[in-house]
Amino acid sequence: MTSASSASIRSSVGLLREAVDAAVAAGRVRDLPADTICQILWSCVHGVTALLVNYGPKFPHAPAVPDLVEQACDNALRGLLEPAPEEPR
Repeated sequence: MTSASSASIRSSVGLLREAVDAAVAAGRVRDLPADTICQILWSCVHGVTALLVNYGPKFPHAPAVPDLVEQACDNALRGLLEPAPEEPR
């Protein structure tokens, strides 16, 4: 890995970490370590991207849906969000 790509990765992870830290501070995510949340989200994005790159049009079982990356990330985020408090009746 070149120093430029290493710096780019650190920068990307840094941006993700800033967003995660803000979400933790605001009480928006479940009580998990910020590193864990970052690793879950990083893995989601790169996992689905790697599948698309490696399989291309021959994605397993059926063609990949056009918004697969968005759906995977959306579901990962939803699973990390703190449930909204019940509204008073």
